[in-house]
Amino acid sequence: MKSRQLFWGFFFLTIGALTFAYKYDWIQSNYEFIWNIWPLIFVFWGSLIIFKDSFIRHIINLLFGIFMAVLLFGFIIYIFNGCEIYTNSTDDYTEYKQDQLPEVKYASLNFESGAGYFEIDNLTDKFYETEVRGALADYNIDSYTDDSTAYLEIKLDGENDIDIDGNKFINNLRLHLNDKPVWDFNLNFGAAKGRFDLRNFRTRNISIKTGASDVVVRLGDKYDTTLMDVEMGAAKLTLYIPENSACSMKSDLFLVSRYLEGIEKINPGYYKSANYDTAKKKIDIFIKGGISSINLKRY
Repeated sequence: MKSRQLFWGFFFLTIGALTFAYKYDWIQSNYEFIWNIWPLIFVFWGSLIIFKDSFIRHIINLLFGIFMAVLLFGFIIYIFNGCEIYTNSTDDYTEYKQDQLPEVKYASLNFESGAGYFEIDNLTDKFYETEVRGALADYNIDSYTDDSTAYLEIKLDGENDIDIDGNKFINNLRLHLNDKPVWDFNLNFGAAKGRFDLRNFRTRNISIKTGASDVVVRLGDKYDTTLMDVEMGAAKLTLYIPENSACSMKSDLFLVSRYLEGIEKINPGYYKSANYDTAKKKIDIFIKGGISSINLKRY
């Protein structure tokens, strides 16, 4: 067997094993140690040159494939596990808010960011309040009103220089919103953790577009019909649905693990709760993506 085959074979075997183990929570680590071991790349390269015509080269290629898989996987996990850690530095902390709530019936949040940790949680009597932390958390925030709708735009500044050094690689945003309007949420972000508690909002539409992320959404029953549209890559999605809300889900997914509580399979890719046709409160979910894990739980 050629050395190149050993490298790529064990590289993909290791990536697959790590992904499977992480998916089912068999391993717990933020992989911060990768910033200490990456120089071993040069040790492997040097060893391959020295033992070019030796049988030992095959063993080195095998170990090199495993090492590179751990390094790549660890870097991805560190991005959206490590970013969850807040720093105590006041230099990296900023607050934004708008005191007056516009007299509107509807509100729309348009959020765009890259890697980080993002959260929607507590309510506020203002239109919005945000807390952002981290050297990378430089956001442009704008709000305006058009007829009966108030718009909130939150976008990460694309001109940031990336400085990866422990806790400096941080982009954390916590958002508090007013619960009086009927809300539309448009959330677009990269490799990240998202924790969106929307139980207390009258939520009309939710759109989530994300890559390799771990996302938890807790929905409420304040609005009669909630539409949720999700596009995701290698992501883990957990949804909490109220017991008294009927639910349907249509999915177009590849290599997905599912735990779907309270809904039954009607056709391939289509699920709904038994009381869907007669229920007053409904949540309709549309999902498409790649290698994913979906958990739907009742509360």
